[in-house]
Amino acid sequence: MAKSPKIIGREAADALQRWAYGKRVLGFTEVLTWNGPSEREAMFAMRGPTVKMENLMLRPDLIGNPGSMLDTSLQKAFGFSPVIDEWGQIRSEVGQLLDTHNSSLDALISAIEGVIAYFMGTQQAFMSIMPAEGSPWEPMQRETTFYNARTGKLGKTPKPHWIKRLTSYGIPEDSQRCDLIHKWGMLGAELCHLAPVLPRPPGRAMALVTSGNEFFLATHNLGSGDLKADLKAWKSSARHINACGGILFPSIAVGPIPALTFGMITLVINPDVVFSGLKPYTGKTITSPVTVYSTDAWTETHRSFEGYVSNLLAEQLTGHWNGDGPRHFYILGLPVKTNSPSEASHVSSTRGLDDVLARKSRAWHPGLTYAEVGKLRERGKDDAYLYAEAKVNGVLPVEAITACAVPSPFEKEAESFLQAIHCHAPLIVVPSTKRELKLIANGDMRESFDALYALGWRTREAILEEAQTPLYSGEHDWEYRYVSMRYR
Repeated sequence: MAKSPKIIGREAADALQRWAYGKRVLGFTEVLTWNGPSEREAMFAMRGPTVKMENLMLRPDLIGNPGSMLDTSLQKAFGFSPVIDEWGQIRSEVGQLLDTHNSSLDALISAIEGVIAYFMGTQQAFMSIMPAEGSPWEPMQRETTFYNARTGKLGKTPKPHWIKRLTSYGIPEDSQRCDLIHKWGMLGAELCHLAPVLPRPPGRAMALVTSGNEFFLATHNLGSGDLKADLKAWKSSARHINACGGILFPSIAVGPIPALTFGMITLVINPDVVFSGLKPYTGKTITSPVTVYSTDAWTETHRSFEGYVSNLLAEQLTGHWNGDGPRHFYILGLPVKTNSPSEASHVSSTRGLDDVLARKSRAWHPGLTYAEVGKLRERGKDDAYLYAEAKVNGVLPVEAITACAVPSPFEKEAESFLQAIHCHAPLIVVPSTKRELKLIANGDMRESFDALYALGWRTREAILEEAQTPLYSGEHDWEYRYVSMRYR
């Protein structure tokens, strides 16, 4: 039987575990340590409840350090004796580590690493931030042995089944992370193996009805309107859907018409998927599989899943992330981008969504002109955008698709797509022409908007006609394919 290696950071981890003030302020509950690539390199991780650490440690503003409490309490946990002099400066064996009053996360991590290095008598220690779902693992090892200072026991992490080698590595435009190439190379996490799968929604609803008796659609669109480009995109989407067992992290537009701006294939989504992210349906859960916003909220694209997001998630789950780059635990799903429209506020209840959709209904109507849309945009309110957005923080099963609507020139391609993803939802063909689609793709801004907007309302009418056609479900029971907005 192989002997467990000596964990060189064990005493330091025990000391950091005694840092009660830090655990309360930062949200972590346990300290882990393991040997790095060389047995003289100590690796550490602060691990705790994911949402709590996200809200406390990864928040965008500075971390409070009143009376230098973070600094002095950290030093005391390691047995040092810091004293604040008459000028408010800390005098101790390691000196003052943080600015008075407030600290950045970067400075705090560096301070913790500095105290550990001084305590151990080494030149460097590496401290990482780890969500509850993570466990230490050193790349290229079959398994990594670590010490948990909370339990006082050793643990082992085998090579994660979700580790993969990346083929692309895009850097986000709004990221401050400049050097994303980790020392252990182009490895990432296969998100399909980690993301939760939403339960199959009941029924086959295709629309929701607000308290004002107005119909709205929940849709996810694929493609762009360029037939040649879309054929390739749809085949790629079908492969990803089949590999993942559903649609990974889709954005669902909730509005009077489908979001044809994002593609000509309209997948109609059961509205119960949207409701699952709203009270009273969420119950008392801390996190929800769906987050609803009052307007279009810009989130990451599928390309980022295959690159930097995949790598960042792998770092977070294995103990190789110190807070560099986007401040977010990606195991929770995709965050709204920092440059997202300020109007994109979180909607927490069905009553709140009902209010949002009522405002959009008053602002948007079938005869709206391009000039009138410009005036709506200038208002800067959430009704200046046609859609609310429901962001799925996981995998949406194919069974959540209750219909597919497509302009008539794309009928055969849409049939092939549905067959490829094994979707048995009805295909709704909307009368259109190649000339109209060409105008949408290549016309000037006014011509393109007018054609796209008109096609959107025709698509809505075709979907609602199907939704209001009852299905016979036996025993003289007829099922209509729309649901009323219900709230408390």
